[in-house]
Amino acid sequence: MNWPVVELDAARIMSPVLAAALTALVGKATQYALHAVAGLKNRQVRDALDWALTRADAAAQQVVAALNATEVNTLKASHSWNATTAARVKLHALDMLSMSLPAAVTQVLGAQQPNVGSLLGVLVENAVASAPNYMRS
Repeated sequence: MNWPVVELDAARIMSPVLAAALTALVGKATQYALHAVAGLKNRQVRDALDWALTRADAAAQQVVAALNATEVNTLKASHSWNATTAARVKLHALDMLSMSLPAAVTQVLGAQQPNVGSLLGVLVENAVASAPNYMRS
């Protein structure tokens, strides 16, 4: 038996198989890397959104507390608190909240929620609901 010829024949037969296996391995590694990068981007988006919502919620709590201490208590003490004044104070709270938020918070929220104003309205409503006697009509 001529071993150099057998080795050459085996190499000819096996080289396409090895090339296919190597190509499949590189393809799987690429898929894994792309999946890992996508997961990292999703995590970064979730972390950024969590940060922005936390900041916006804290600001909403502060705005509601400030308005309760000034406008709401004054209106209630003078018996002028009604649905109209409640709506006006809520609009004032939304204005104060949007002006007090850093641009980065608004940008992150806007990237995930096209209508940032409605999201801020929900945050103000939650702040009102969680604080006793805050802007309730």
